[in-house]
Amino acid sequence: MNWPADDDGDVFRSLEKKGFDFDKEHFIDINLDFDHWPLTSLELSSVLALFPESEVINPEKGQSLGNGPDMGFIQFQVKSKLDYKYITELQASITNKLARYGGWCSSWGVGTW
Repeated sequence: MNWPADDDGDVFRSLEKKGFDFDKEHFIDINLDFDHWPLTSLELSSVLALFPESEVINPEKGQSLGNGPDMGFIQFQVKSKLDYKYITELQASITNKLARYGGWCSSWGVGTW
């Protein structure tokens, strides 16, 4: 395939090199990042209402998970065929919903396949 020269395209190229089966459905981890952490209780409950199957990932004391010192994130999974248009449109839709909370979606991954 010929994916765009961006971060998502790079992931698709890497998966292709490893023999990933794009014709099968897979569980895709979707990561929600924020410009501040922890979220307020109102922000957290609002985000979890938007994405009820989510898991809050808090760093252990003294551990950094990225995006700055001691930043956590929220993660959920979707099951779908992995398609560039699908994943980029999903990230854009999620980012639009999270903007009011200082959040965005720009990272995703697939586990063992």
